[in-house]
Amino acid sequence: MARKVTASWLTQNGVPLNVIQEMGAWESAEMVRRYAHLAPEQFAQHARVLDDVLKGTNLAQSK
Repeated sequence: MARKVTASWLTQNGVPLNVIQEMGAWESAEMVRRYAHLAPEQFAQHARVLDDVLKGTNLAQSK
């Protein structure tokens, strides 16, 4: 249980999955991803990057 919680906390604080895998001695990156849940704020941050990339292109949709 402790490794699962730790993986989530580390992920939510920006630690890369490959580092978490090594720190926790996880056998595979897939196992780390299973337990390392991302915080919604991280999704929003990366979605804003995509919004900035698409601004001014014909791929951007107006609401």
